[in-house]
Amino acid sequence: MRVAPGRRALFITLVMLSASTALISSLGAPLVTAVALQEEVPLVWAQWVQTAPLLVGAVISPIVGRLGGGTRRRPVLLACLGLVALGCLLSALPLGFVGLVVGRVLQGFGIGVLPLAMAAARDAAPPERLPQLLGVLSVSNLTFAGLGYPTTSLIATLWGVRGAFWFGLALTAVALVLAVRTLPASSHPDQGVDWLDGVVLAAGTLALMLAISQASRWGWTSTPFVVLALAGLVLLGLWAVRAWGLPDPMVDLQQAVRRGALGANLVALLVGAGVYVLITLMVQLVQAPRESGGLASSPLFAGLMLVPYAICGFGGNRVARRIADRWGPERVLPLGSLAYLCAILVFAVDRDGWLQIAVAMGIAGLGAGGTFAMIPVVVVRHVPAHDTSSALSANQVVRFFGFAAGSALAATVLDALSPGETLAPHAFTMAALVGAGLALASAVCAVITLPRRSPDPGVGVSAQPGPSLDTA
Repeated sequence: MRVAPGRRALFITLVMLSASTALISSLGAPLVTAVALQEEVPLVWAQWVQTAPLLVGAVISPIVGRLGGGTRRRPVLLACLGLVALGCLLSALPLGFVGLVVGRVLQGFGIGVLPLAMAAARDAAPPERLPQLLGVLSVSNLTFAGLGYPTTSLIATLWGVRGAFWFGLALTAVALVLAVRTLPASSHPDQGVDWLDGVVLAAGTLALMLAISQASRWGWTSTPFVVLALAGLVLLGLWAVRAWGLPDPMVDLQQAVRRGALGANLVALLVGAGVYVLITLMVQLVQAPRESGGLASSPLFAGLMLVPYAICGFGGNRVARRIADRWGPERVLPLGSLAYLCAILVFAVDRDGWLQIAVAMGIAGLGAGGTFAMIPVVVVRHVPAHDTSSALSANQVVRFFGFAAGSALAATVLDALSPGETLAPHAFTMAALVGAGLALASAVCAVITLPRRSPDPGVGVSAQPGPSLDTA
């Protein structure tokens, strides 16, 4: 059976949107040291090249998801891509450190594109093909985020820091052209935006995300961390109380705590934290000196260790689809969490060489690929079609909270258990066990909170009329 050219073009566009925004969001991490040297700024300032887009993405995702939930989906998505392109251009031009960071801030708008692309996929795909398409979009995002580290390191080595952002601009331009040509309009009615609701949610998210992301640097008991964390929790608490009583809130909490959606959000939080515990430990270990049990290699080699993770993510997606076809996507989440648990335990027990680390990262890719492929499928099965982009945006924010928390936890454990400036070998083991606990908690939550039966009729996989991605 062949796929009609227009349908194939839309599919390619959605995958390109997912892949390009993932690559661009991961541009900052390998460049932090190079930016500090090139721009002659302290390393703590250069870290904002990595942190800024993640904070912006977490803050704006619910607002973008809400704005793009109806007929505004196409213009909102194109506007986000336009801001990403402008951000890449500002970062690529010789405008100094401030211009570079402003550009990275604008690139954070790309993080809000994935939920809109998945909502477009839900409208376009027939129910029997929707899990496959959502899985491919989610895994392509995960895979290209993993490939972004070695790709960026290589480009920066060959053409410098600015060359990496010219590469990002080229990718964004291709994605923007494809979206303009193929992305269909949405037939869903527009949803109202309560801007007070959005501002309180954004402020609470920003405060808490900033506190978590900087916790390892400031200290978990430092005044800045405590003040920001408490402010974030208070604001999010006030937002939740107000949003629960609103007839049409920015994020529908009553939908978010439905049993299926709640389980997917908890797994996204816990597995997201576990993922970044392992990635943070691996990157540190590869570059750590021999006396720390490390491999004393360059950031480029650390990036190459993410290649098995990225490649096996595709394999995890295929395995997950087979399991989901037989037993349902809900059954994949605990299995994926357990696979990730195995990966972290392998790292904790044996990490003396490239092969052992590559094996651990490959197993991690299988677990993360399967889990993150099925999380949006589970969410979509348990929320109405008109709430798809809003629900997926909320899930993405939860995932980013997990990423920030996992990275901060790993860095904190390494620092706390290393008496001097040299990292202690046993600190890697203890931090890995923390990650193992998160993966185990994810598996338990998935078993307890996810339903054992299909969602109610009319909620979930029914697609709205639109251009089909089915075979012609």
